[in-house]
Amino acid sequence: IELLAVRGPTSNARVPVPCGHCDRTVFKWRLGTAVIRGEHTFLRGAEQDDVEALYRLYMDRVPRAGLLDVRREPMLPTRADLRDLFTRKEISEGSFYTVEDRHGAIVGFCSLRGVNPEARFAEYGLQLADSDLYDSEIAMEAHTFLLDRAFTRLGLTKVLAYGLSSEIALGTFLRRVGFRSAGIQRDVLYTGGTWSHLETFVLQQSDCPRSDSVA
Repeated sequence: IELLAVRGPTSNARVPVPCGHCDRTVFKWRLGTAVIRGEHTFLRGAEQDDVEALYRLYMDRVPRAGLLDVRREPMLPTRADLRDLFTRKEISEGSFYTVEDRHGAIVGFCSLRGVNPEARFAEYGLQLADSDLYDSEIAMEAHTFLLDRAFTRLGLTKVLAYGLSSEIALGTFLRRVGFRSAGIQRDVLYTGGTWSHLETFVLQQSDCPRSDSVA
């Protein structure tokens, strides 16, 4: 999958970005933001304008490992809580990204969290609004982008991912792109009258074919 680098201006100007598949203008540059345009996606640093889309992921009540708190319990944040989240270092320094489809609609988020330069690993996150999207080129382009960031740009040697047993589409996707199970923690989350297990996945840089940087 070839991702094309498209960089925003360094001034306050807002420049329209064409869809690439039609005559519509689907996106406006944010200040100094770099946008990666793929065949099926736009990927860019998450911003406060994206709070509503992230809020909907929390409110749809679908258990997601990537949206649990540090105690592995569900979170029900307010919009104000999420606005505060967008001021944190990991977002302001560009490790939390918004995934848009080719028409400019936000369809999810992806991230590299807890980057550890000494141990050379990070937590890989991919949260898509519709489970069907994990079987799509949108998921593959977001995945390619994250691996480029992790292995080419940051020089990491592995990424870890987490998925609940109820996240069948996510688990299937992770295995399909080369992640291997590194263990299962039983009975982590109780929702809807049933327990979910938490599985840890790992992907080594050495298991991935080398590709050119996307930006």
